[in-house]
Amino acid sequence: MSDQNSPRDGAADPTSKHDEELAKPPQQRKAAATDRKGLKKGAQDRAKKRPLLQKIVAAFQKEKSSFRELIINAEPLEKRVALLVDGVLEKYEIERDSDNRMVGGIYKGRIKNLDPGLKAAFVDIGYNKNAFLHYWDMLPAAADSSVEVVRVNSKKKKKKSGDEPTVKDIPKLYPAGSEIVIQVTKGPIGTKGPRTTTNLSLPGRFLVLMPYSDQCGISRKIEDNRERQRLKRLINELTIPEGMGVIVRTAGEGKKARYFVRDLHLLLKTWAQIQARESSERSPACLYQEPDIVERTVRDFLTEDVDRVLVDNTSDHTRAQAAVAQISARSKGKIALYQDNIPIFERFNIERQIEQTALRKVGLPSGGEIVIDEVAGQWIALAPVFIGATHAGADVLALWPGWVVAFAGFRLFDIWKPGPVGWADRRGDALGVMLDDVFAGVMAAICVMIGAGISHGVFGV
Repeated sequence: MSDQNSPRDGAADPTSKHDEELAKPPQQRKAAATDRKGLKKGAQDRAKKRPLLQKIVAAFQKEKSSFRELIINAEPLEKRVALLVDGVLEKYEIERDSDNRMVGGIYKGRIKNLDPGLKAAFVDIGYNKNAFLHYWDMLPAAADSSVEVVRVNSKKKKKKSGDEPTVKDIPKLYPAGSEIVIQVTKGPIGTKGPRTTTNLSLPGRFLVLMPYSDQCGISRKIEDNRERQRLKRLINELTIPEGMGVIVRTAGEGKKARYFVRDLHLLLKTWAQIQARESSERSPACLYQEPDIVERTVRDFLTEDVDRVLVDNTSDHTRAQAAVAQISARSKGKIALYQDNIPIFERFNIERQIEQTALRKVGLPSGGEIVIDEVAGQWIALAPVFIGATHAGADVLALWPGWVVAFAGFRLFDIWKPGPVGWADRRGDALGVMLDDVFAGVMAAICVMIGAGISHGVFGV
Protein backbone atom coordinates (compact mmCIF):
# COMPACT_ATOMS: atom_id res chain seq x y z
CA MET A 1 0.00 0.00 0.00
CA SER A 2 2.82 2.38 0.78
CA ASP A 3 4.31 1.82 -2.67
CA GLN A 4 1.22 3.29 -4.30
CA ASN A 5 1.98 6.79 -2.97
CA SER A 6 5.69 6.74 -3.90
CA PRO A 7 6.87 7.96 -7.34
CA ARG A 8 7.26 5.34 -10.03
CA ASP A 9 10.64 3.82 -10.68
CA GLY A 10 12.68 5.95 -13.09
CA ALA A 11 10.33 8.96 -12.79
CA ALA A 12 12.00 12.18 -11.61
CA ASP A 13 10.60 14.06 -8.64
CA PRO A 14 8.66 17.07 -10.07
CA THR A 15 9.71 19.26 -7.13
CA SER A 16 13.40 18.79 -7.92
CA LYS A 17 12.93 20.51 -11.27
CA HIS A 18 11.52 23.58 -9.58
CA ASP A 19 14.34 23.55 -7.02
CA GLU A 20 16.87 23.59 -9.84
CA GLU A 21 15.11 26.52 -11.53
CA LEU A 22 15.13 28.49 -8.30
CA ALA A 23 18.78 27.68 -7.65
CA LYS A 24 19.78 28.70 -11.17
CA PRO A 25 17.62 31.66 -12.22
CA PRO A 26 17.89 32.85 -15.82
CA GLN A 27 20.61 35.39 -16.41
CA GLN A 28 19.43 38.92 -16.93
CA ARG A 29 20.43 40.18 -20.31
CA LYS A 30 22.60 43.21 -20.58
CA ALA A 31 21.11 46.46 -21.84
CA ALA A 32 22.72 47.71 -25.03
CA ALA A 33 23.51 51.40 -25.08
CA THR A 34 21.19 53.46 -27.26
CA ASP A 35 22.77 54.69 -30.46
CA ARG A 36 21.92 58.35 -30.00
CA LYS A 37 23.85 59.38 -33.07
CA GLY A 38 21.81 57.02 -35.21
CA LEU A 39 18.55 58.22 -33.65
CA LYS A 40 19.51 61.85 -34.24
CA LYS A 41 20.48 61.16 -37.84
CA GLY A 42 17.12 59.49 -38.44
CA ALA A 43 15.32 62.48 -36.92
CA GLN A 44 17.30 64.87 -39.14
CA ASP A 45 16.37 62.83 -42.22
CA ARG A 46 12.71 63.02 -41.26
CA ALA A 47 13.02 66.76 -40.66
CA LYS A 48 14.27 67.23 -44.22
CA LYS A 49 11.11 65.59 -45.58
CA ARG A 50 8.82 68.21 -44.04
CA PRO A 51 6.81 70.57 -46.29
CA LEU A 52 8.67 73.62 -47.53
CA LEU A 53 6.56 76.06 -45.51
CA GLN A 54 7.35 74.26 -42.25
CA LYS A 55 11.05 74.31 -43.07
CA ILE A 56 10.94 78.07 -43.65
CA VAL A 57 9.14 78.67 -40.34
CA ALA A 58 11.64 76.43 -38.49
CA ALA A 59 14.54 78.30 -40.06
CA PHE A 60 13.38 81.58 -38.50
CA GLN A 61 13.18 79.97 -35.05
CA LYS A 62 16.85 80.40 -34.22
CA GLU A 63 16.47 79.39 -30.58
CA LYS A 64 15.03 76.02 -31.61
CA SER A 65 17.53 73.52 -32.99
CA SER A 66 16.05 70.11 -32.12
CA PHE A 67 13.41 68.15 -34.03
CA ARG A 68 10.46 67.27 -31.78
CA GLU A 69 7.91 64.57 -32.65
CA LEU A 70 4.82 63.26 -30.89
CA ILE A 71 4.14 59.58 -31.62
CA ILE A 72 0.64 58.32 -30.73
CA ASN A 73 -0.01 54.59 -30.68
CA ALA A 74 -3.61 53.34 -30.30
CA GLU A 75 -4.14 49.72 -29.23
CA PRO A 76 -7.47 47.99 -28.49
CA LEU A 77 -7.07 48.31 -24.70
CA GLU A 78 -4.69 51.24 -24.30
CA LYS A 79 -3.20 54.32 -25.92
CA ARG A 80 0.43 55.40 -25.68
CA VAL A 81 2.11 58.71 -26.41
CA ALA A 82 5.85 59.30 -26.77
CA LEU A 83 7.70 62.58 -27.24
CA LEU A 84 10.91 62.26 -29.26
CA VAL A 85 13.56 64.98 -29.27
CA ASP A 86 16.00 64.27 -32.10
CA GLY A 87 14.82 60.66 -32.03
CA VAL A 88 15.53 60.17 -28.30
CA LEU A 89 12.61 59.37 -25.98
CA GLU A 90 11.95 62.40 -23.78
CA LYS A 91 8.47 61.69 -22.34
CA TYR A 92 6.24 58.65 -22.27
CA GLU A 93 2.61 58.35 -21.17
CA ILE A 94 0.14 55.51 -21.24
CA GLU A 95 -3.63 55.39 -20.67
CA ARG A 96 -5.74 52.26 -20.46
CA ASP A 97 -9.41 52.00 -21.33
CA SER A 98 -10.09 50.70 -17.82
CA ASP A 99 -8.77 53.91 -16.21
CA ASN A 100 -11.45 55.90 -14.42
CA ARG A 101 -11.76 59.44 -15.79
CA MET A 102 -14.56 60.49 -13.45
CA VAL A 103 -12.38 62.92 -11.46
CA GLY A 104 -12.67 66.37 -12.99
CA GLY A 105 -15.94 65.55 -14.72
CA ILE A 106 -18.89 67.96 -14.48
CA TYR A 107 -22.35 66.50 -13.93
CA LYS A 108 -25.90 67.77 -13.82
CA GLY A 109 -27.47 65.92 -10.91
CA ARG A 110 -30.50 65.87 -8.70
CA ILE A 111 -30.32 66.12 -4.90
CA LYS A 112 -31.78 62.95 -3.37
CA ASN A 113 -31.62 63.90 0.30
CA LEU A 114 -29.93 66.22 2.82
CA ASP A 115 -28.23 64.98 5.98
CA PRO A 116 -28.22 67.74 8.67
CA GLY A 117 -25.91 65.68 10.89
CA LEU A 118 -23.23 65.29 8.25
CA LYS A 119 -24.06 68.68 6.78
CA ALA A 120 -23.98 67.11 3.36
CA ALA A 121 -26.18 66.44 0.37
CA PHE A 122 -26.32 63.24 -1.65
CA VAL A 123 -26.69 63.83 -5.38
CA ASP A 124 -27.76 61.43 -8.09
CA ILE A 125 -25.38 61.85 -11.05
CA GLY A 126 -26.18 58.59 -12.82
CA TYR A 127 -23.53 56.59 -10.97
CA ASN A 128 -24.40 53.48 -8.95
CA LYS A 129 -23.56 55.43 -5.77
CA ASN A 130 -24.87 58.90 -4.99
CA ALA A 131 -22.26 61.65 -4.96
CA PHE A 132 -21.28 63.23 -1.64
CA LEU A 133 -21.57 67.04 -1.51
CA HIS A 134 -20.63 68.83 1.72
CA TYR A 135 -22.41 72.05 2.63
CA TRP A 136 -19.13 73.98 2.58
CA ASP A 137 -18.55 72.80 -1.01
CA MET A 138 -21.89 74.33 -1.98
CA LEU A 139 -20.75 77.83 -1.02
CA PRO A 140 -18.42 80.10 -3.01
CA ALA A 141 -14.82 79.05 -2.38
CA ALA A 142 -12.56 81.27 -0.31
CA ALA A 143 -9.31 82.66 -1.69
CA ASP A 144 -6.66 80.00 -2.23
CA SER A 145 -3.48 80.70 -0.24
CA SER A 146 -1.35 79.13 -3.00
CA VAL A 147 -2.52 81.77 -5.49
CA GLU A 148 -1.72 85.48 -5.49
CA VAL A 149 -4.83 87.41 -6.50
CA VAL A 150 -3.99 90.02 -9.15
CA ARG A 151 -7.39 91.04 -10.48
CA VAL A 152 -11.00 90.79 -9.35
CA ASN A 153 -13.19 90.37 -12.41
CA SER A 154 -16.50 90.93 -10.66
CA LYS A 155 -19.83 91.59 -12.31
CA LYS A 156 -21.21 95.12 -12.48
CA LYS A 157 -24.32 94.15 -10.49
CA LYS A 158 -22.59 92.54 -7.55
CA LYS A 159 -24.43 91.32 -4.48
CA LYS A 160 -23.96 93.18 -1.25
CA SER A 161 -21.55 91.81 1.33
CA GLY A 162 -24.39 90.62 3.58
CA ASP A 163 -26.26 88.78 0.82
CA GLU A 164 -23.84 85.85 0.46
CA PRO A 165 -25.41 82.51 1.41
CA THR A 166 -24.28 80.65 4.52
CA VAL A 167 -24.43 77.03 5.62
CA LYS A 168 -27.79 77.67 7.29
CA ASP A 169 -29.26 78.72 3.93
CA ILE A 170 -28.32 75.49 2.12
CA PRO A 171 -31.54 73.53 2.88
CA LYS A 172 -33.62 76.42 1.50
CA LEU A 173 -31.42 77.02 -1.55
CA TYR A 174 -31.05 73.34 -2.47
CA PRO A 175 -34.01 71.29 -1.22
CA ALA A 176 -34.35 67.61 -2.02
CA GLY A 177 -35.33 67.08 -5.65
CA SER A 178 -33.67 70.24 -6.98
CA GLU A 179 -31.14 70.12 -9.80
CA ILE A 180 -27.52 71.13 -9.30
CA VAL A 181 -24.30 71.22 -11.38
CA ILE A 182 -21.31 69.73 -9.59
CA GLN A 183 -17.75 68.61 -10.35
CA VAL A 184 -16.08 65.44 -9.06
CA THR A 185 -13.00 66.15 -6.94
CA LYS A 186 -12.36 62.64 -5.62
CA GLY A 187 -13.31 59.33 -7.16
CA PRO A 188 -15.40 56.61 -5.50
CA ILE A 189 -13.66 54.40 -2.95
CA GLY A 190 -15.22 51.09 -1.94
CA THR A 191 -18.83 51.62 -1.01
CA LYS A 192 -18.49 55.41 -0.88
CA GLY A 193 -19.58 57.53 -3.80
CA PRO A 194 -17.49 60.30 -5.40
CA ARG A 195 -16.90 63.59 -3.59
CA THR A 196 -18.02 66.70 -5.44
CA THR A 197 -18.15 70.50 -5.29
CA THR A 198 -20.10 73.33 -6.92
CA ASN A 199 -16.94 75.43 -7.39
CA LEU A 200 -16.16 74.40 -10.94
CA SER A 201 -12.74 74.69 -12.58
CA LEU A 202 -11.55 73.83 -16.07
CA PRO A 203 -7.80 73.18 -16.30
CA GLY A 204 -5.97 74.08 -19.47
CA ARG A 205 -2.34 73.87 -20.43
CA PHE A 206 -1.28 77.20 -18.88
CA LEU A 207 -4.52 78.53 -17.35
CA VAL A 208 -7.27 77.28 -15.08
CA LEU A 209 -10.70 78.77 -15.79
CA MET A 210 -13.07 79.22 -12.83
CA PRO A 211 -16.54 80.08 -14.22
CA TYR A 212 -18.09 80.91 -10.83
CA SER A 213 -15.18 82.80 -9.27
CA ASP A 214 -14.13 86.35 -10.14
CA GLN A 215 -10.56 86.13 -8.82
CA CYS A 216 -7.64 86.10 -11.25
CA GLY A 217 -4.22 85.21 -9.93
CA ILE A 218 -0.83 83.58 -10.33
CA SER A 219 0.48 80.42 -8.73
CA ARG A 220 2.91 81.21 -5.91
CA LYS A 221 5.17 78.41 -7.15
CA ILE A 222 6.42 80.86 -9.79
CA GLU A 223 9.14 82.55 -7.74
CA ASP A 224 10.89 84.82 -10.24
CA ASN A 225 9.76 88.39 -9.42
CA ARG A 226 10.37 89.71 -12.92
CA GLU A 227 8.34 86.88 -14.42
CA ARG A 228 5.54 87.45 -11.91
CA GLN A 229 5.35 91.12 -12.90
CA ARG A 230 5.13 90.13 -16.55
CA LEU A 231 2.35 87.64 -15.85
CA LYS A 232 0.45 90.25 -13.80
CA ARG A 233 0.45 92.60 -16.76
CA LEU A 234 -0.64 89.74 -18.99
CA ILE A 235 -3.61 88.88 -16.76
CA ASN A 236 -4.78 92.48 -16.72
CA GLU A 237 -4.68 92.54 -20.53
CA LEU A 238 -6.66 89.32 -21.01
CA THR A 239 -10.30 89.68 -22.07
CA ILE A 240 -12.17 87.57 -19.53
CA PRO A 241 -15.98 87.50 -19.25
CA GLU A 242 -17.38 89.21 -16.17
CA GLY A 243 -17.72 87.02 -13.13
CA MET A 244 -15.10 84.52 -14.29
CA GLY A 245 -11.57 84.07 -13.04
CA VAL A 246 -8.34 82.45 -14.21
CA ILE A 247 -5.19 81.16 -12.53
CA VAL A 248 -1.82 81.07 -14.28
CA ARG A 249 -0.27 77.64 -13.79
CA THR A 250 3.43 77.00 -13.23
CA ALA A 251 3.67 75.65 -16.78
CA GLY A 252 2.97 79.19 -18.02
CA GLU A 253 6.26 80.53 -16.69
CA GLY A 254 8.22 82.10 -19.54
CA LYS A 255 5.52 81.51 -22.17
CA LYS A 256 4.46 84.13 -24.66
CA ALA A 257 1.14 85.97 -24.47
CA ARG A 258 -0.34 84.22 -27.51
CA TYR A 259 -0.21 80.89 -25.68
CA PHE A 260 -2.41 82.26 -22.88
CA VAL A 261 -4.85 83.84 -25.34
CA ARG A 262 -5.17 80.55 -27.20
CA ASP A 263 -5.56 78.57 -23.98
CA LEU A 264 -8.25 80.95 -22.70
CA HIS A 265 -10.10 80.69 -26.02
CA LEU A 266 -10.15 76.88 -25.72
CA LEU A 267 -11.40 76.98 -22.14
CA LEU A 268 -14.17 79.50 -22.89
CA LYS A 269 -15.29 77.40 -25.83
CA THR A 270 -15.40 74.30 -23.61
CA TRP A 271 -17.45 76.19 -21.02
CA ALA A 272 -19.91 77.32 -23.69
CA GLN A 273 -20.40 73.68 -24.70
CA ILE A 274 -21.00 72.72 -21.06
CA GLN A 275 -23.65 75.43 -20.69
CA ALA A 276 -25.35 74.32 -23.90
CA ARG A 277 -25.54 70.74 -22.65
CA GLU A 278 -26.78 71.89 -19.26
CA SER A 279 -29.79 73.59 -20.82
CA SER A 280 -30.62 70.68 -23.13
CA GLU A 281 -29.84 67.58 -21.04
CA ARG A 282 -32.06 66.16 -18.32
CA SER A 283 -30.54 65.17 -14.99
CA PRO A 284 -28.65 63.04 -14.28
CA ALA A 285 -26.26 63.74 -17.13
CA CYS A 286 -22.52 64.11 -17.70
CA LEU A 287 -21.83 67.59 -19.07
CA TYR A 288 -18.05 67.35 -19.31
CA GLN A 289 -15.39 64.68 -18.94
CA GLU A 290 -11.64 65.08 -18.67
CA PRO A 291 -10.09 64.61 -22.13
CA ASP A 292 -8.40 61.36 -22.96
CA ILE A 293 -4.72 61.09 -23.73
CA VAL A 294 -5.17 61.91 -27.43
CA GLU A 295 -7.15 65.10 -26.76
CA ARG A 296 -4.70 66.16 -24.04
CA THR A 297 -1.81 65.59 -26.42
CA VAL A 298 -3.46 67.76 -29.07
CA ARG A 299 -4.12 70.48 -26.49
CA ASP A 300 -0.50 70.46 -25.38
CA PHE A 301 0.71 70.26 -28.97
CA LEU A 302 -0.98 73.58 -29.77
CA THR A 303 1.09 75.30 -27.10
CA GLU A 304 4.40 73.49 -27.59
CA ASP A 305 7.10 73.69 -30.25
CA VAL A 306 6.32 70.31 -31.79
CA ASP A 307 7.30 69.78 -35.42
CA ARG A 308 5.15 66.75 -36.17
CA VAL A 309 2.42 64.56 -34.66
CA LEU A 310 2.16 61.01 -35.98
CA VAL A 311 -0.94 58.88 -35.24
CA ASP A 312 -1.41 55.25 -36.25
CA ASN A 313 -5.19 55.15 -35.80
CA THR A 314 -7.59 56.60 -38.39
CA SER A 315 -10.32 57.70 -35.98
CA ASP A 316 -7.85 59.31 -33.56
CA HIS A 317 -6.12 61.03 -36.47
CA THR A 318 -9.43 62.48 -37.71
CA ARG A 319 -10.39 63.57 -34.21
CA ALA A 320 -7.02 65.23 -33.64
CA GLN A 321 -7.13 67.09 -36.93
CA ALA A 322 -10.65 68.34 -36.23
CA ALA A 323 -9.62 69.64 -32.82
CA VAL A 324 -6.55 71.41 -34.20
CA ALA A 325 -8.41 72.92 -37.16
CA GLN A 326 -10.74 74.79 -34.79
CA ILE A 327 -7.79 76.71 -33.37
CA SER A 328 -5.04 76.79 -35.97
CA ALA A 329 -5.58 75.74 -39.57
CA ARG A 330 -1.84 76.01 -40.22
CA SER A 331 -1.01 73.46 -37.51
CA LYS A 332 -3.43 70.93 -38.99
CA GLY A 333 -0.81 69.96 -41.59
CA LYS A 334 1.59 68.82 -38.85
CA ILE A 335 -0.69 65.92 -37.86
CA ALA A 336 -0.01 62.92 -40.09
CA LEU A 337 -1.42 59.40 -40.28
CA TYR A 338 1.08 56.55 -39.96
CA GLN A 339 0.29 53.78 -42.45
CA ASP A 340 3.40 51.56 -42.56
CA ASN A 341 3.18 47.86 -41.77
CA ILE A 342 5.85 48.07 -39.08
CA PRO A 343 4.37 49.02 -35.66
CA ILE A 344 4.89 52.71 -35.04
CA PHE A 345 6.81 52.28 -31.77
CA GLU A 346 9.10 49.73 -33.41
CA ARG A 347 9.63 51.97 -36.41
CA PHE A 348 11.06 54.78 -34.25
CA ASN A 349 12.94 52.53 -31.76
CA ILE A 350 10.66 53.58 -28.93
CA GLU A 351 9.98 50.06 -27.66
CA ARG A 352 13.67 49.43 -27.11
CA GLN A 353 14.14 52.73 -25.30
CA ILE A 354 11.16 51.99 -23.03
CA GLU A 355 12.50 48.51 -22.33
CA GLN A 356 15.88 49.89 -21.28
CA THR A 357 14.35 52.10 -18.59
CA ALA A 358 13.03 49.04 -16.70
CA LEU A 359 16.26 47.02 -16.70
CA ARG A 360 18.61 46.67 -13.74
CA LYS A 361 21.56 47.86 -15.78
CA VAL A 362 21.10 50.88 -18.01
CA GLY A 363 23.82 51.67 -20.52
CA LEU A 364 25.26 55.18 -20.69
CA PRO A 365 26.33 56.97 -23.87
CA SER A 366 29.90 57.13 -22.50
CA GLY A 367 30.16 53.34 -22.31
CA GLY A 368 29.44 52.86 -18.61
CA GLU A 369 26.35 51.57 -16.87
CA ILE A 370 23.96 52.64 -14.14
CA VAL A 371 23.12 49.74 -11.82
CA ILE A 372 19.92 50.02 -9.79
CA ASP A 373 19.69 47.69 -6.81
CA GLU A 374 17.66 47.33 -3.65
CA VAL A 375 19.90 47.74 -0.63
CA ALA A 376 18.93 46.08 2.67
CA GLY A 377 15.30 46.06 1.56
CA GLN A 378 14.97 49.80 2.08
CA TRP A 379 17.21 51.92 -0.12
CA ILE A 380 17.58 52.18 -3.86
CA ALA A 381 21.24 52.69 -4.72
CA LEU A 382 22.56 54.01 -8.00
CA ALA A 383 26.21 53.70 -8.95
CA PRO A 384 28.05 54.00 -12.25
CA VAL A 385 30.00 50.90 -13.14
CA PHE A 386 32.72 51.34 -15.75
CA ILE A 387 33.33 47.72 -16.66
CA GLY A 388 34.95 47.46 -20.05
CA ALA A 389 34.26 51.14 -20.72
CA THR A 390 37.42 51.75 -22.70
CA HIS A 391 35.94 54.70 -24.58
CA ALA A 392 34.35 56.44 -21.61
CA GLY A 393 34.66 60.20 -21.67
CA ALA A 394 37.02 62.00 -19.34
CA ASP A 395 34.18 64.07 -17.91
CA VAL A 396 32.35 60.93 -16.80
CA LEU A 397 35.47 59.18 -15.48
CA ALA A 398 36.25 62.25 -13.39
CA LEU A 399 33.11 61.54 -11.35
CA TRP A 400 34.23 57.99 -10.50
CA PRO A 401 36.01 58.71 -7.15
CA GLY A 402 33.10 60.76 -5.84
CA TRP A 403 30.59 58.11 -6.83
CA VAL A 404 32.61 55.46 -5.01
CA VAL A 405 32.65 57.51 -1.78
CA ALA A 406 28.98 58.37 -2.04
CA PHE A 407 27.82 54.84 -2.77
CA ALA A 408 30.12 53.24 -0.19
CA GLY A 409 28.94 55.62 2.53
CA PHE A 410 25.35 55.19 1.44
CA ARG A 411 25.62 51.41 1.76
CA LEU A 412 27.65 51.57 4.98
CA PHE A 413 25.24 53.70 6.96
CA ASP A 414 22.23 51.82 5.71
CA ILE A 415 23.58 48.48 6.95
CA TRP A 416 25.23 49.63 10.16
CA LYS A 417 23.12 52.66 10.98
CA PRO A 418 24.25 54.23 14.31
CA GLY A 419 25.34 50.84 15.63
CA PRO A 420 24.66 49.33 19.06
CA VAL A 421 24.38 52.76 20.68
CA GLY A 422 21.50 53.85 18.45
CA TRP A 423 18.25 55.38 19.60
CA ALA A 424 16.32 52.20 18.82
CA ASP A 425 18.28 50.29 21.47
CA ARG A 426 18.07 53.14 23.95
CA ARG A 427 14.35 53.79 23.63
CA GLY A 428 13.08 50.45 22.39
CA ASP A 429 10.10 51.97 20.57
CA ALA A 430 9.01 53.07 17.11
CA LEU A 431 10.32 56.60 17.67
CA GLY A 432 13.81 55.22 18.23
CA VAL A 433 13.65 53.30 14.97
CA MET A 434 12.51 56.44 13.19
CA LEU A 435 15.41 58.45 14.68
CA ASP A 436 17.83 55.78 13.50
CA ASP A 437 16.44 56.01 9.98
CA VAL A 438 16.66 59.81 10.01
CA PHE A 439 20.26 59.65 11.24
CA ALA A 440 21.17 57.14 8.55
CA GLY A 441 19.57 59.33 5.89
CA VAL A 442 21.46 62.42 7.04
CA MET A 443 24.78 60.58 7.09
CA ALA A 444 24.10 59.15 3.64
CA ALA A 445 23.38 62.66 2.35
CA ILE A 446 26.66 63.87 3.84
CA CYS A 447 28.48 61.08 2.00
CA VAL A 448 26.82 62.10 -1.24
CA MET A 449 27.90 65.72 -0.74
CA ILE A 450 31.47 64.63 0.08
CA GLY A 451 31.48 62.48 -3.04
CA ALA A 452 30.23 65.36 -5.16
CA GLY A 453 32.95 67.58 -3.66
CA ILE A 454 35.62 65.05 -4.55
CA SER A 455 34.26 64.75 -8.07
CA HIS A 456 34.48 68.51 -8.61
CA GLY A 457 37.88 68.93 -6.94
CA VAL A 458 36.63 70.81 -3.89
CA PHE A 459 38.85 68.79 -1.57
CA GLY A 460 41.79 68.70 -3.95
CA VAL A 461 41.47 64.97 -4.57
